[in-house]
Amino acid sequence: MSKEDEESFLQYLRSSGDLVILPTTSPSSDFAPIAFLPEPTEDEATRKFWLQNSAVGLPVVTEYVPAGSELT
Repeated sequence: MSKEDEESFLQYLRSSGDLVILPTTSPSSDFAPIAFLPEPTEDEATRKFWLQNSAVGLPVVTEYVPAGSELT
């Protein structure tokens, strides 16, 4: 996706007013919304994120995974 396409996509997401963009991982149980998508790198994991409709009012369910572990 080009940088311009990415910015258009983010503007569209924000236009609903109820949609927030969350990172896939967080150093704490509080997943703070992100304003910008990370720069592309060779690690595809840095380009993943979650979309949350905050109007629904359901909590974000998280799972603690110790450093060096992976979810299966």
